[in-house]
Amino acid sequence: VEEGDLFEAAEAAFSKVLNHVDAYDVSIEGDEDAVTVTWTSELGSAECAEQTLPLLQQGRVNEAALLMEILLSSGSENGTMLGNLGMVYSDAGFVERAIRLLSKSVKIMPDYADGYVALGVAYTRLDDLEKAGDNLRRAIEIDSDNPWAYRNLGVVYLRQGNPQEAVNVLSKATELSPRDDRA
Repeated sequence: VEEGDLFEAAEAAFSKVLNHVDAYDVSIEGDEDAVTVTWTSELGSAECAEQTLPLLQQGRVNEAALLMEILLSSGSENGTMLGNLGMVYSDAGFVERAIRLLSKSVKIMPDYADGYVALGVAYTRLDDLEKAGDNLRRAIEIDSDNPWAYRNLGVVYLRQGNPQEAVNVLSKATELSPRDDRA
């Protein structure tokens, strides 16, 4: 963004993202130095979180992440949204931020198996295999039919030099999801 164009660029970005949300009143003000975006909604945090899912499903990850950040900045503590944003950041390589968001998510929703899987994947990316394994095993305790938990736990066991355990959990992953080539 060229200096002096910050307001126009920010206004365009926010407008593009918030265009997907019908239930918001948005005000954007600013100049070359700062942009202030204010919004209000009659929706609760669960309904707000649902507004981001179509963007994620369409592969519009940057727009979804921006919308989730906007919604979270209002003080919303929606566990699903925190989990989704954590997964986005983990996939983008911002693993420490992802872990903070995912940890908050599973604290709010202690039975959120996919949150624990995502947390396990994030810790694997940091090469903290002990924490990765702990979170993936917790996901399996919650949802014993979660193929992603088994697949990622298999990766952890392989990286820990435990091929027999890896075979056991990867076999379960392929049983649960026979078309998963990665497992």
